[in-house]
Amino acid sequence: MEITVTERDGISILSFIGDLQFSNWQEMVNAASKLINDGKKEIVVSWDQVGYIDSSALGALVSIHKLFQRIPDGKSVIFTTREEHHFIFRQAHFHSFLDIYDDLDKAMSSFRSIESSTHSTR
Repeated sequence: MEITVTERDGISILSFIGDLQFSNWQEMVNAASKLINDGKKEIVVSWDQVGYIDSSALGALVSIHKLFQRIPDGKSVIFTTREEHHFIFRQAHFHSFLDIYDDLDKAMSSFRSIESSTHSTR
């Protein structure tokens, strides 16, 4: 797994590339924690280049979401264009508590919207 962080309009995009599984789920959470320690409050978690995932990767997403909920004005959203991810998120009912987007621009603009509601674009 590879992890990259980019900034766009003051929002961090935390991208995971490769397979996400038990052997590297903690790296996902650590990368998000580092962003918080660096003073970041808004994050897009990109799974657009993720292949295989197991349940520990899903747990890491929940952990990242909780980390950002704990900080004042903190928010995290998920971005992926991969239908298989959206299927898994629907099956796990993630759409009921996570903002999940299949369009990066929509994910980015969600930080600027007046109403912040749980939203899935699929």
